[in-house]
Amino acid sequence: MFRQLWKFAFFACVFAGCAVFSNSQLPRDYVPIAGLVCSSPEMVDGDMDTSDLVYIEGTMGVGRKNKGINTLQLNSPVAHLITPTTVQLPKQSEVGMIIIYAKDLVDFNVLAKADEEWRELQRFRNNRRKRIVVTTPVVTNMIRVIAIKGYIGSKNPRPSIQEIQVYAKP
Repeated sequence: MFRQLWKFAFFACVFAGCAVFSNSQLPRDYVPIAGLVCSSPEMVDGDMDTSDLVYIEGTMGVGRKNKGINTLQLNSPVAHLITPTTVQLPKQSEVGMIIIYAKDLVDFNVLAKADEEWRELQRFRNNRRKRIVVTTPVVTNMIRVIAIKGYIGSKNPRPSIQEIQVYAKP
């Protein structure tokens, strides 16, 4: 009897622990901010199959937009100029969390425009994660991502972002 009770308690704890650690959903009180406008619309379109290149600090040049196999070459005349990746919110909002989905962002900064000045929210160095979460509360209407460098082993010298999601602070 004691042995069966012990086994039951052990498995109950294991399953409860797995449920807690495997839960990667957002807390229920975070609300997505609708109406975002980005310097690259592919980064806020809700489609993880689209991406666009990120501005690398101190460089100028042309980029390419990616969707499946239809890609524009780096020097294509229809490619757009790379500018800092900026997400504009529909109004001044209290942001609690920013999630960036990117495969090759290694060194980069996430900034927010507080009043009239850009404030650094978080600095990333040697990042290897594909889902990057910034949880710094700030009141802003603009967010900016500026890369320092991308993944060295990548075929593309410029890093790209698949999606940026911005959530209001609870």
